Amino acid sequence: MLLVDFPNDVIESVSRDIEVATAKTRWNEAEAPPIPYEDHSLVFFYATYRDQVSAGLHTMDQTRVRSLLERGGLIVYFISAQCQRFHVTNVLGDLRWLQLTGGPLQPAQAIIPIQIDPYQSLFSSYSHRIVQTIGLFNIPTQDVPGAEENCKQLGLTAIAFYRTGGGLQPVSLVLRFQSGGGVIFLPVFANEVLPRTVTLVPDEIVPSDFPHLYEPATQTWLEDTRYQMPRVLELIGERRTVAKEYENRLRQIDQEISRIKSLEQEPFSQLLLSSGDALKKAVANALTYIGLFVVDVDEYWAQSAPKREKEEDLWTARVRPTSRCLLHC
Repeated sequence: MLLVDFPNDVIESVSRDIEVATAKTRWNEAEAPPIPYEDHSLVFFYATYRDQVSAGLHTMDQTRVRSLLERGGLIVYFISAQCQRFHVTNVLGDLRWLQLTGGPLQPAQAIIPIQIDPYQSLFSSYSHRIVQTIGLFNIPTQDVPGAEENCKQLGLTAIAFYRTGGGLQPVSLVLRFQSGGGVIFLPVFANEVLPRTVTLVPDEIVPSDFPHLYEPATQTWLEDTRYQMPRVLELIGERRTVAKEYENRLRQIDQEISRIKSLEQEPFSQLLLSSGDALKKAVANALTYIGLFVVDVDEYWAQSAPKREKEEDLWTARVRPTSRCLLHC
């Protein structure tokens, strides 16, 4: 069982009962090694991310995660308000229905669970300890059976909804694959009970909903690196090295995109978004960018003729004008 991005105290509590491995995404640890999906069939993500910008990270994970799901693996997401759409889709691939609507829903505990086993026991025991609830998408109806049917048409099994003025928002879902693999989306529970909600998955949910994960016939233990041939291990190492180099380069590109947007894109965006003095500044920046010399008329006359009536906001010239030229032009 692999825990990704979980708090240390939660990891310590879970590991008292179950043997676990841990990993980090590069959204939380910039130099983290590739996540070892190949070694696990049950992977948990604590989807709270410090990096809210790097939308190119972990895109190479999709092929490896697809392999995990094709061999019947299960991924569980605890979705927080610090999780954007790309944090999920970069790993799982494009989920057209996933919107992560708005911000956290308040109060977080006011969910409407669907009475189906084995998920019923999870919310029956711990729904009062939910600390963050995020809508996965919006269904414009207040009718729970209708919302359930809407989810089924998308290939999803609804576990819990949240009722808002605009309709019902699924906040917990199961996405199933023909291979038997699946993805479970859950709200975030308080750290004090989070270890129990994690262990409840292998203890109760997996035996009931994904029993193949514990059938000896699957021989998933053979995928452990301890049983791989030397050349296989060598290639796995090469793959991880390439993935790390690729993600490093993507992170550099994302940082450069953010820098250029801040320095060049944002000033031009203000031409469309701002007004008044902010718009005048944006126009001056744009004119300077294309090589013109710009004079702020208000600033120019502020000292020498503060009462002079000004018909313009800005003057421009192809070369830097002299003071004499400004006075007589």
